[in-house]
Amino acid sequence: MGYLTLLATSAIAFITVLFLLSEDIIQHRNNFVRRLPEQFSKEHDIDLGFNSYYFAGITNGKIYLGNTTAPLLLTEVDTLLKTKKEIAVQLNKVNFPFRSVQLQVHSKYFFAFDGTVPVVFRGKTGQWSATQLPGISSKFSNPVFTDSVSLAFRTHKPNAENVLARFDQKKCRIITNPGLLQKQIDGIFDTDGILNYDPNTNRVVYLYYYRNQYIVADPTLKLIHRGNTIDTISKAQIKVAFNKDRNEKKLSAPPLTVNKNAYLYKGLLFVHSALMGKFEDAKMWKQASLVDVYDVNKRSYVVSFYIYNIDGKRLSHFMVEGNRFYGLIGTHLVSYQMSPLVVKRYAAQPLNTYQDESHNNITGLLSGEDRKPVNRVDQ
Repeated sequence: MGYLTLLATSAIAFITVLFLLSEDIIQHRNNFVRRLPEQFSKEHDIDLGFNSYYFAGITNGKIYLGNTTAPLLLTEVDTLLKTKKEIAVQLNKVNFPFRSVQLQVHSKYFFAFDGTVPVVFRGKTGQWSATQLPGISSKFSNPVFTDSVSLAFRTHKPNAENVLARFDQKKCRIITNPGLLQKQIDGIFDTDGILNYDPNTNRVVYLYYYRNQYIVADPTLKLIHRGNTIDTISKAQIKVAFNKDRNEKKLSAPPLTVNKNAYLYKGLLFVHSALMGKFEDAKMWKQASLVDVYDVNKRSYVVSFYIYNIDGKRLSHFMVEGNRFYGLIGTHLVSYQMSPLVVKRYAAQPLNTYQDESHNNITGLLSGEDRKPVNRVDQ
């Protein structure tokens, strides 16, 4: 009897060790094998009528959508996707040579910005009037607002290579960290990516488009660590040519995209992947987009799930709030209920709220004609 008990105990211990080893391989030493358990359930779907929307933010139970064809128009939708209304944003100055105005909405403040000018406006949510923030002098892209007056973004060195930087409001100047982005080929296309900020954990994450790496930093852009996605593309597979007539570099062939988009929420990085993993069904890749989830604090892979196409259109933008995943697919805004496997991994960190800074009352409004959304023609 004692022998049988010992044998059973040994068998259980052996299986436990094998399980732990397999989990370690999946999470930390993955050879591009995804974990695809029971998929998330789709909850709600609303047809917005246009395909030119993007997520501007979510706060106080409301989703805010910007529109690339109506740059100063916000669309407010409740989180159950039942009701919506339009909000006209006002700027105190409308005589800038704007080329690509975008909006971001946070709990107390919203921002309007155009990195090609460059210019940033800030206003209070609910009032929807914004005034210019002084001191922004360098052209920028992909800004993330780490408090009510500070932002991190990507800009360029004098040689046109990408560099991550932040705007120091107290010193009213821009500070770069040239050591964060790591050049492999040209320093421009090979370092291209997307910047995210998580106010819950007070972390900034930069994800490369063309290689399997992300960078975790604090809001001052001090490096915390680097992590990897589960695919095997560690070096950007791009071909770069130099145009002598225009004195610029350009891609001479379509690049191999590894990561399409990302969203950082409560310590989890949601990545819209562009590559099919081992043992996956090619037919499914034609019917849906695949999102991988990573725990950036533990530098580990968590799980993957599919977001299905609608009318032949694929996922273009997404965001996460609570236990819901929201996606823009063609003209549709959809929500999915996420599994406990994801929700239980949220980092339990205190919320880093925005500072309550005062600002001036301002006026000014774009014409109604400029605020009408239209469909993008690039899809």
